[in-house]
Amino acid sequence: MAMAIYLTGDVHGMPDDRFEAWNFPEGEELTRDDHLIILGDFSMPYDMLEDDSDLRELNAKPWTTLFIDGNHEQHDHLASLPESEWHGGIVHRYPEYRNIIHLMRGEVYEIDGHSFFCMGGAQSMDKAIQQEWGTWYPEEMPDESEYANAEQNLARYDWDVDFVLTHTCADRMLEAAIGGNGLANAEIVTDELTDFLDDLEDGLQYEHWFFGHFHNDCELDDKHTVLYQSIVDLADLV
Repeated sequence: MAMAIYLTGDVHGMPDDRFEAWNFPEGEELTRDDHLIILGDFSMPYDMLEDDSDLRELNAKPWTTLFIDGNHEQHDHLASLPESEWHGGIVHRYPEYRNIIHLMRGEVYEIDGHSFFCMGGAQSMDKAIQQEWGTWYPEEMPDESEYANAEQNLARYDWDVDFVLTHTCADRMLEAAIGGNGLANAEIVTDELTDFLDDLEDGLQYEHWFFGHFHNDCELDDKHTVLYQSIVDLADLV
């Protein structure tokens, strides 16, 4: 029997009612073999709190939660987690919360017969505020080793995967992603990560690309979906 795979956007350490039965009734029927993927800004434990009740509550859900990292993360905490092999790639696991898994940058995972390329990270637009609060980390952006890891793993797949999961998006998708959030006049800011993802748009074969970051729920075209608070079934989109 095929497993279910759901996707959603940023939770910022406070999923509130998003995963409760009245909002996500499908979750009540899921098992540990099913997966819900969060597209960055996971932020658990929450940046401003030392309590880990958020992780404990999410870990108790009947499914297995997967997440890529965004810019609003405790990157030093993520880096301290033990690494292990999972579904063909390297992941971080919380020792006390085994039902929550961090999908690391540049890795490719085989899940239910599909290949997923993951590349977390993004540049914070609120960097100055985050620095003042002490919650900003330079590791929000990938380093050279993570870009190299991505290229090496994609080469193993002959630059052909089923799905791309990122937090931000390629240069060419920025205007649509931002404009769809009612911010059509916002400045388009590119960086080395969005440039890298733009190169992937030209060199990578894929079926569909999902990302978060822009606090918007929208299918931008037949190959790109930006997610925020919606929870979507992968089977309904492809």
